[in-house]
Amino acid sequence: MPQQIGKLKKLQTLSDFIVSKREFLGIKELKDLSHLRGEICISKLENVVDVQDARDANLKAKLNVERLSMIWSKELDGSHDEDAEMEVLLSLQPHTSLKKLNIEGYGGRQFPNWICDPSYIKLVELSLIGCIRCISVPSVGQLPFLKKLVIKRMDGVKSVGLEFEGQVSLHAKPFQCLESLWFEDMKEWEDWCWSTKSFSRLRLLEIKNCPRLIKKSPTHPTSLLHSVL
Repeated sequence: MPQQIGKLKKLQTLSDFIVSKREFLGIKELKDLSHLRGEICISKLENVVDVQDARDANLKAKLNVERLSMIWSKELDGSHDEDAEMEVLLSLQPHTSLKKLNIEGYGGRQFPNWICDPSYIKLVELSLIGCIRCISVPSVGQLPFLKKLVIKRMDGVKSVGLEFEGQVSLHAKPFQCLESLWFEDMKEWEDWCWSTKSFSRLRLLEIKNCPRLIKKSPTHPTSLLHSVL
């Protein structure tokens, strides 16, 4: 990355911000880039050494960022700090104008609550990939307009229960707008519990390489056009 890119305060397009451990190329360089818009990928998040730097990045104020990827690329080893990575992800909460979110390689054991906050009324696509230390899936069923959900390589998940659907209002249904759902390479996943009111608009369901899964699919909604189990 160019040194001190954070001084380009009128910058609108930044497709990939590669985090460095060096102070002048750290994630806090995003702090004053309030005019960023469209799509941005923040990669090498394993290089965030101070959680305050993630807070200083101030993603929550970047209301024109519509598509966001957060990527950790470090191989998981004994030095991996699960708590620190959760604090980093918690601190990188984006603005509620977000439409698409992709998280890869995250090493925390659970996701922060903002990921399933119903205030993200514009969020239509969510991908959680390679988060192998997570022991549960977030309650994304309460995202009101989520249409596409991809969950891959979450080896720590053994069960997907009703917490996946979350708490919704009396007049709403879990996953009320979801049309496409992928589960792939879930090595330890064994069971899936769902409620009958979920997935009312599901059109595509794919479950691949989940060798231990016993109960493979919700009762097929009438909307379902294609499934791979």
